Amino acid sequence: MAVLLTVGFSKTPLAGLSELAKKYRHEILAARNPEEAGAALGIYACDLILFMLESGKREEWPQMMPLERLPGAPDIIAVVQGDDTAAAEYAIQSGCWDALYLPAEPEILESYVQRCLEGRRSAVEQHPAVLKRDEIIGSSPLLGRLLQQLSVFAASDSSVLLMGETGTGKELFAKAIHDNSPRANKPMVVVDCTNLPASLAESLLFGHARGSFTGAVESSDGLFKQADGGTIFLDEIGELDITVQKSLLRVIQEKRFRPLSAKKEISCDFRIIAATNQDLESMVQQGAFRQDLYHRINTQTVVLPPLRDRAEDVPMLMRHYVELFCLSQNAPQKEIAPEVLEALKIYNWPGNIRELVNVANAAVLRSLGDPRIYLQHLTEDIRLFLARSHITTQSLLKLSRESRENSYAPLDAGRQGSGLQASPAALSDMEAHSRSEIEQAGQLPEIEENLEAAETEISREAATEVTGLDGYATEAFEFLEDGKAEITAGAGPDNPVYDFPSREQLPSYKEARAEYVLKMETHYLDELMKRSQGDFNTARKISGLSRARLYELLKRNRIQPDR
Repeated sequence: MAVLLTVGFSKTPLAGLSELAKKYRHEILAARNPEEAGAALGIYACDLILFMLESGKREEWPQMMPLERLPGAPDIIAVVQGDDTAAAEYAIQSGCWDALYLPAEPEILESYVQRCLEGRRSAVEQHPAVLKRDEIIGSSPLLGRLLQQLSVFAASDSSVLLMGETGTGKELFAKAIHDNSPRANKPMVVVDCTNLPASLAESLLFGHARGSFTGAVESSDGLFKQADGGTIFLDEIGELDITVQKSLLRVIQEKRFRPLSAKKEISCDFRIIAATNQDLESMVQQGAFRQDLYHRINTQTVVLPPLRDRAEDVPMLMRHYVELFCLSQNAPQKEIAPEVLEALKIYNWPGNIRELVNVANAAVLRSLGDPRIYLQHLTEDIRLFLARSHITTQSLLKLSRESRENSYAPLDAGRQGSGLQASPAALSDMEAHSRSEIEQAGQLPEIEENLEAAETEISREAATEVTGLDGYATEAFEFLEDGKAEITAGAGPDNPVYDFPSREQLPSYKEARAEYVLKMETHYLDELMKRSQGDFNTARKISGLSRARLYELLKRNRIQPDR
């Protein structure tokens, strides 16, 4: 079974979807737009997204792909109407698994969905996650999905292009590919293309014979020859001079080259891994990068996420580098204050992991006489960011306390800090197992009574916190034939929050509540920022939330206030 998420569909998303779900025991979640889908993926680890690309809503198309960077990193099938070639082209360029044209027969839908899921399952079974990862630190679902992808690429011998912002660790990921490949026992040669002058590039890359130029007192192997049998990593290949690109293309194609002034060509067995922080496709259109070289190195592409999209990995990374720098300074190991970790998760990290390493180093140096790292030991950039965002030490301490409390409340899937990633079915299995153990201990009645009381209080508190309306939502759910929820009409004291049409199957209470809280959170924050005209301080006063809490909620829902 799998968890499927439909985005942008009507009440009956696709003909035959309910039958398909029953046949294969799939779970179906429904979202009206990318924002609701992002909220759902914050709780459920989905396997596949069916995303409707409507011609009249092209402004939503760019919001589709960020969904795959969220927990579960699902595959995406774009669904397009008739012969909408523009939508199909966008889907292919965006990296969707495929485009499904409507109307689609139930058999076609089943074929698409099952082939995608089978391929996903097969990749996991045949290529376990990368084992040798050195300095690649983290346990987020996004990083796990990325390592899974790298393990697949490592098993092949084709070229790989790593794309991502500066400081995202492209060289570390290139090394992970090499170390988990059949070439692991051969050298990996790193070439920094930003420091490769055009006049010396061919000599440095391909070598030269003795006397080929002034100062060439002896023959020299080039970097490609040094990588024979192994991997050559071309870092920031977008910086390579256009004249050198032509020579490089032939070498990659033929695996042969002639050192400068040499009489014979040399054969060389190497694998290319290239990296860039630039848009090579745009450079090709501008004539700054050769199209044929771009296609040659772009056999397999990996997009490395910025650190701000891996916020849950930040504490682990910080602890790791603090430990390393303490060792290098011969200093006792240091604790990191809880408010510091909360601040680091909120910070947007424009310099990515490279910046975090510098922050950890500075914090260790500034706290040499202190057993703990506090906010005062962080760099000025982070402290100014907190000050400009009106985030105080007190609010960070409160946020840290809430996070710790929520980590012990697995029943409350809808609240910040629950970290729920399992599908509803998986949760049911876990709960059944736990119930069996409790029954054997003879403690079930008392525990159930306590849990029921606690769960009721959590639900009331979560609803009040998200809606600000004492448990009543401004929108309600209508449950579809597949048993999942969708927002429909208004609700209040005289109108029930949930509308249950006559039907046989209902979702679990926890599943319904989690979806309700998440959807109401997104709706409330959107309305809050509209009424406050994007002003953070006004929004804080209206909501009654602390600065840190409001900022975290806005960040989680990808809403950017005006400062």
